[in-house]
Amino acid sequence: LRLKIIIPVALSGLFIIITSIIYFGTPNSLKDYEDLMKQFATNEKLALELYTMPSNSTKEDLLYEIKDRGLYYWNENIDILNKVETLKGLPDEIMTRNAVIRQYCDLRIEAYKFIYNAVNEETNLYDSLIMEKNKEIEHVLSLLEE
Repeated sequence: LRLKIIIPVALSGLFIIITSIIYFGTPNSLKDYEDLMKQFATNEKLALELYTMPSNSTKEDLLYEIKDRGLYYWNENIDILNKVETLKGLPDEIMTRNAVIRQYCDLRIEAYKFIYNAVNEETNLYDSLIMEKNKEIEHVLSLLEE
């Protein structure tokens, strides 16, 4: 009788130890994803500061904001999305959303390059291209809101 009780107790104890090792021994992909996306949001906010610059900003200030901050942070966000792709066990919905977010970043980078050229060359020749990219960005953002 004692042996019949000890074996199931020992087996259930072993099961708890093994599942604990498996659970705590593997990376928590959802937590990692959340942390990465928090950094993404911070970077995005910094990159978008271009749009809150005073209207009397100098050309040099604008070019700095576009290239050294805006493009820098959008590229950092691409790196974050690359890290997300390496996380194991994320739901397909997150991976699909990640692809749309990547498209959003790519469009922002393209738009910022056009804006940089427009400011640097002091021309409005890029206006239609910038407006086109902004429409594409709006469309992608609407997909993310669904």
